[in-house]
Amino acid sequence: MNQADARLLLPALLGWAVLAVVLHLPVPVVAAAAAGCLVVALVAAHPRLRNPVTAMCALICCLLLCCLCAAETVRSLGPIEELAQVRASVMIQGRVTGEPVRLQEREVGPEQVAVRVLVLGVQARGQQHRVRSPVLIITTAADGWRWRSQVALRGRLSPAEPGQDVVAVLRVGAGPRVLAGPGPVLQAAEVVRAGLRGAVHDLPEDARGLLPGLVIGDRSQTPPDLADAMKQTGMSHLTAVSGTNVALVGGAALLLARGVGAPRRLRPLSALLVIAGFVVVARPDPSVIRAAVMGTIGLIAVARSRPQSGLPALAGAVIVLLALDPWLARSYGFALSVLATLGLLILARPWAQRWRAFLPSRLAWFADALAVPVAAQVACAPVIVTLQGEITLVGVVANLLAAPLVAPTTIGGVCLAMLAVPAPGLAAVLAWLPGLPALGIARIARMSSAVPHGAVPWPTSLAAALGLAVIIVALLSAHRVLLRWARRRPLLWLAVLAASVVLLWPVKPRDWPGPHPALVACDVGQGDALVLPTSPGHAVLVDAGPDAQTVDDCLRDLRIGVLDAVVLTHFDLDHVGGLDGVSRGRSIGEVVISTQPGRPLAAARVQRWWRAQQREPLQVADGDILTWPGVRATVRNPPAHPVPGMSPNRGSIVLDVTSTSQGGTVRSLLLADADAVAGAAVLRSVRPSLSSGFDVVKVAHHGSADHDPQLLAEARAPVAFISVGADNDYGHPAPTLLRSLARTGAAVYRTDQQGHLALGRRNGALYVAISQPG
Repeated sequence: MNQADARLLLPALLGWAVLAVVLHLPVPVVAAAAAGCLVVALVAAHPRLRNPVTAMCALICCLLLCCLCAAETVRSLGPIEELAQVRASVMIQGRVTGEPVRLQEREVGPEQVAVRVLVLGVQARGQQHRVRSPVLIITTAADGWRWRSQVALRGRLSPAEPGQDVVAVLRVGAGPRVLAGPGPVLQAAEVVRAGLRGAVHDLPEDARGLLPGLVIGDRSQTPPDLADAMKQTGMSHLTAVSGTNVALVGGAALLLARGVGAPRRLRPLSALLVIAGFVVVARPDPSVIRAAVMGTIGLIAVARSRPQSGLPALAGAVIVLLALDPWLARSYGFALSVLATLGLLILARPWAQRWRAFLPSRLAWFADALAVPVAAQVACAPVIVTLQGEITLVGVVANLLAAPLVAPTTIGGVCLAMLAVPAPGLAAVLAWLPGLPALGIARIARMSSAVPHGAVPWPTSLAAALGLAVIIVALLSAHRVLLRWARRRPLLWLAVLAASVVLLWPVKPRDWPGPHPALVACDVGQGDALVLPTSPGHAVLVDAGPDAQTVDDCLRDLRIGVLDAVVLTHFDLDHVGGLDGVSRGRSIGEVVISTQPGRPLAAARVQRWWRAQQREPLQVADGDILTWPGVRATVRNPPAHPVPGMSPNRGSIVLDVTSTSQGGTVRSLLLADADAVAGAAVLRSVRPSLSSGFDVVKVAHHGSADHDPQLLAEARAPVAFISVGADNDYGHPAPTLLRSLARTGAAVYRTDQQGHLALGRRNGALYVAISQPG
């Protein structure tokens, strides 16, 4: 990095960091900090000191802090924040500035979405006020939301968290009243977006969801399990428009302009117009805006015949974007986009040059192909770990394999979108051209996410992220010394490497899961996944947890290759979200479901899964009996016929299981998410057979306070399993539930504290094995 680069890049990064720290502070404090930075800049620029780097850093910090003060002052004008503090009911008029985003499915009630709206007018307490404040809308009715539409809404305000890019949250129960649609340019963009969605309608599900995400930023049709797989493998930047896509579109425009003989000075202008149109159609996500601004800086430089390096262009883009929208300073998307570009500019080229020396001339291209994903992955690692809680080991390979497919998918998708408006029929036929590489990207993501131990756990705290950044910088700075040391002492280097692998490789205690487990509660976080072994390599799975990888890992640890049945107690995502991990390399027998309907979003996901398995589900209700080798299960809930309005928790399947193996017989009561009302019904059903009691109770609903203590008392189980996620937002297990278990005298085991739990009989006596002792 030369001195000219550092003079702009260092102030940009420092200003970004300062802005992120002060976002939540009051305007007077930020203004005082800006004044302090100005004083530092003037002192550093004094002829006696002449420290231009310090002066530039302080001046950029002052500029960004002043922009934050101005933006905060404008958006805080009016009574919205005051009304939010008292949670007032208001009528607002505003402009939609974002796409509806589905929130995580709730335990009760209908699905919710969040939409960002710039409020231009608010009516409350008989008064009308003109404002210009961003507000986050939470609603259950997303129909009718269109980007940049003028809408009117009625709801109740509540305060936003400090440092957020909105000043308040408005919860509404009904959809908006549309006052005016978007302008003609945006209406034309919506026509293009709708045309592309229509053109890919007949493609397979993965391509139908991924292609619009890559081309126009529309991720509404991306299968949730595919999005999870791409996140796990570090490919999530491909599920939306990114700087790579913008660069590909701008580069294609330049090539086309040159191909048609356009004058040299007009080529950057044509590319600029194409990028502007692409950004309008794609909607300006932070990464798209950053790439567009950086592309504009580069095009201006080309037009003036003054080529510049990429680092000043990136630094200029960061400063401009943060000045326009200071809240980008805390945007994960913005951070990942900037860091990925920084990694490519600083690391990719020197790494590729060094790696070429070790490759034959015919494979020199492979060094460039490998350096790009490795550099981006290394630069983004400190931010990615705060989102995923792990360092992916397969991400580099996955991105390397997917890289050749991104260009044909993006360029082909843009051409398809343009063709879909005048010739939708032809576009539907040609959709397979970009659809096939999109399918390839999806396949790579799914296969990579299925690799066992493909990631190393890492804490998600800021301190842990900074620690990883320090480690990376230290390794990059000392890599030559390390390589020289490795060449001189290869055996010692191999010993250190082997010791690191042994220390990081996840292991289970030798006695887990025991000789003849009758029940295993997999540690899948805040969810349920219970395994009932039937014979060697075979089992029945009761629920699939919220995450595909965790349930797959548990089944692999148990060496389960055949699932005689998959019982889905109800369709909440924390019980069915991991279904795609269940079917990885395993044959599936029957699928058992409740008679009661589930939530529409999760139910649709489950239906897609069992259709992919070519299985028709078996509905069961109270009194039904299910048998598998060595396992007999009596259904104790739900009612035989659907009950209108019944919650999925109350309608979940409760199983009274008797397992027989070489170790002996074990009786288990698996309560799914049954609430207190359902628990009372279960007690009435099992009371005639309670003379022998149960050996173990899988506590309902992760230890919710909504339980029937009488059922736990009469079950008389000496062991209680609680499948619960660490640091969950629900306060599970509830203190009242733990007190109920204490009164029964049961020994309580929790997946959040002890990992996977297994119970069986050894020499006639019950045993419990845990995967995380201590």
